[in-house]
Amino acid sequence: MLDLFCATNCTRCKRSFNVCAICVTLWLAYQNNRRADKLSLRAQAANVTAWFVEYDSEQDHPHRVYYGLCVNNGSQEPVYDLVAKTVRTSLKTPSSDTHEKNVEFTAKVGCVPPGRINTRINTPGGGMHKRYSVEIAFRDAAGQHWIRQGNGILKELSVDPISFYNLTQPVSWEH
Repeated sequence: MLDLFCATNCTRCKRSFNVCAICVTLWLAYQNNRRADKLSLRAQAANVTAWFVEYDSEQDHPHRVYYGLCVNNGSQEPVYDLVAKTVRTSLKTPSSDTHEKNVEFTAKVGCVPPGRINTRINTPGGGMHKRYSVEIAFRDAAGQHWIRQGNGILKELSVDPISFYNLTQPVSWEH
């Protein structure tokens, strides 16, 4: 009788263990898929960057200081509606700037095919130990909106770049 009782309980234990093992396996697979989906969603955006380069052309406006701007799209597809903004390092975000500052210190680049493009961007100049960097907002080929902040951090945006920077439509794109 005791042998029958032990055998029955062992069988139940084995079944319970198997059910638990299946549940854990399914949960781990779900978590792995979520992580892969997040990486896949960010894949193109992670390959889009921008930085200042030397500006060799003429400073054709007396109250503006232009820097060269290099935008690199290291992905295999174009990105769209790219807006670059000169931002002061470790200061407020451009979305909280005035409309006038957002217009004055942006480059409305537009479509960026795979590879690099060079253009120009207005900056407030230097002095007083001020340091500036480039922030870019854009739409990837899948229709997601992104911002790469001046410190390099990539974040998903809930609005398009034009709305994020409080710019008005229609936009005169450079590319």
